[in-house]
Amino acid sequence: MSYIDKLIQERLNGDETRVAELFYDETVINELASHGNDSDWYHFEPKTFDGEYFVRAGNGYACYQQDRGAKSNSVSFSNIHDAAVYFFTEAGYIKSVQGQQKRWWQFWK
Repeated sequence: MSYIDKLIQERLNGDETRVAELFYDETVINELASHGNDSDWYHFEPKTFDGEYFVRAGNGYACYQQDRGAKSNSVSFSNIHDAAVYFFTEAGYIKSVQGQQKRWWQFWK
């Protein structure tokens, strides 16, 4: 079980559609960054690996894709909650319960 799944189970009673509720301050993003693996396709701190990123940037946050060192689809946010809603919506986490077939990172395994 990934660390984000563990948090969803413990704090949101397993309801993935509520994942953005975890992000009202930097506590959870710091936890995710410290528990991340370089082999993951999602990253919560800047790295050189391919994947999806949700990171602190300047006075706000950025969400982007990175492939072979090139960033694309970068979107900036002034607050963590809006960034989390965008990131987890793009990742496929935030959608109707009926539409949840696979968790977003399972598409890359």
